[in-house]
Amino acid sequence: SVLSHRSVQFEQELTQMKQRLCQLTKAPFVIPMLGSGTLANDAMLGQLKSDFPKSRGLFLTNGEFGNRLIKQAEQWGLAFDAIDFGWGQPFSLEKIEQQLQTTAYHYVVFVHSETSNSVMNPLEQLADLATRYGAALCADCVSSFGAVDFSMAALDYATASSGKALGTIAGLAFVFCKEAPTHSEAPL
Repeated sequence: SVLSHRSVQFEQELTQMKQRLCQLTKAPFVIPMLGSGTLANDAMLGQLKSDFPKSRGLFLTNGEFGNRLIKQAEQWGLAFDAIDFGWGQPFSLEKIEQQLQTTAYHYVVFVHSETSNSVMNPLEQLADLATRYGAALCADCVSSFGAVDFSMAALDYATASSGKALGTIAGLAFVFCKEAPTHSEAPL
């Protein structure tokens, strides 16, 4: 049977899904959308543009999906610097900290699980650095959510999708948030 998106049952099931996703991730809020992980990343980057319209960010990459995030950020017109550690190379926390010391960044963006070359990037250590330097930490968790056990509690924004490692039907994109977005210019 068809379930109307305006029905009480649909609202109840949507609320239950959001509560369960937040329990799984330790994120306070989740915004589900119809779409892919790419859409989730676009929504996150659009929200960063809204949250920090005249601020600079730092993007970290060591593979194809980090490079894709950088291309998406360019399309959004975000002001940022990028550190490319090289294909499949681990992040140098020392180099990241040096960069954070030299420039005031309002956000740091990275891919948690860079599946293009099988690298798991260090979420907890990046969270410590971001906290120390007052930057929002944002992660593409499309390939890690459902594949590995981790908490999104330290992430200001994180993205995921239903059809990747979570192993459910494709077609839902998720943006997890530390705080509910409040800007009306480019809401999620």
